[in-house]
Amino acid sequence: MAHKRLVSAEDAREVLQNVFFNLWDKREKLEIQSLPLYLAGMARFAVYRYLSNEKRRMNLLQNLQKTYGHRVADRFDLDNKQLLDILARFTEELPDKYRIVFIHNKLLDKPLEEVARQLGVSPRTAEAYVAKVMRIMRNHRQKLVFPLLFF
Repeated sequence: MAHKRLVSAEDAREVLQNVFFNLWDKREKLEIQSLPLYLAGMARFAVYRYLSNEKRRMNLLQNLQKTYGHRVADRFDLDNKQLLDILARFTEELPDKYRIVFIHNKLLDKPLEEVARQLGVSPRTAEAYVAKVMRIMRNHRQKLVFPLLFF
C-alpha cells in the first residue's frame, strides 16, 4: 500500500521502517486486537503524513523560487555542499558502527546488505542502525534545516 501511494520503493521502505519503530517504541502501552489491521492503519497514516510533509516542502521550494527567482537554483549546489558539511559534523558525533552504516548506505548509496557484511553484523542490525540515526536526525532536524533557510 505504501509503495503504491508513494511510488518510490525507498520512500515506502523508510515510511514503513518508521512505522515499525513507532510500534516497537509503543509495544508496552498498546493493546492490539488485530495486528494486520493495526499495521495497515499505522502505515496509511504514516503515508499521509509523509505526503503532507512532501507537499509542504515543495510549496516552500516554490515560494522560494518565486521570491528569489533563478538565484535559488544557483544556490542549491552551495546549499548541498553546506548540508554535506553539516551531515559530516553530525556523523562525527555518532558511534562508529552507526556512522559507517549511515555514510555508506545513505550517502554513498551502497546496499545495506553489503555494508552489514563489511561490518560483520546482520542486515537487520544494520537497518536498526540506520533507523536510529534517522530518528536522531529527525530529533535534531532544526540543526539541519535552519541554515538552509537562510541561504
